[in-house]
Amino acid sequence: LYALATAQTQLGDYTQVRILKDYPPPIHAFAFMVEGQPVYALWYDDGIAQTPDQPPATYTLQLQTSDPSILRFTIPTQPGQTSPIVDVIPAQQGKITLTLDETPIILRGHIAPIPSSTTFIPFILH
Repeated sequence: LYALATAQTQLGDYTQVRILKDYPPPIHAFAFMVEGQPVYALWYDDGIAQTPDQPPATYTLQLQTSDPSILRFTIPTQPGQTSPIVDVIPAQQGKITLTLDETPIILRGHIAPIPSSTTFIPFILH
């Protein structure tokens, strides 16, 4: 319920949405326009179920931005969690580094398109 509320708060007034197909298939990425500003939803799903005692599979990537920082909202999924975790990701030389897992994140800020020649290598913990 709180996850839906977070998505509704961040994306509820969107005027456009598109699937970002430049990411490899295990990454789900969408770009929204909300109040004239870009908002992105991303998560990683390798399709392999983990037991509760296993760490989630993760995928680390760098994205280019023209902003000095990006605002990240991590969707609440844990028992007792009633609001998203909100943090600021500072850009380092025009790039931010994200580690994705199966918990969706919402990013507010400008992210440059990914060049089609980019090679992605997943980092999976088992």
